[in-house]
Amino acid sequence: LDEKPNDSWSLSRAAIDALAAAMLVTIILDMWRLFLGPIIPVQDKDQGLPKGLPWFP
Repeated sequence: LDEKPNDSWSLSRAAIDALAAAMLVTIILDMWRLFLGPIIPVQDKDQGLPKGLPWFP
């Protein structure tokens, strides 16, 4: 890729980059859950949390 060989990352920069990537995945999965529903079908509608956010009925 377009990386410079002498541009090494510090531990804090690598940690922040990894945490940002994990947060992006979490946000994408949460948007999927809110707009498209669960990834696997829920057998019983009475179990689990209601669809959507708890503070928006």
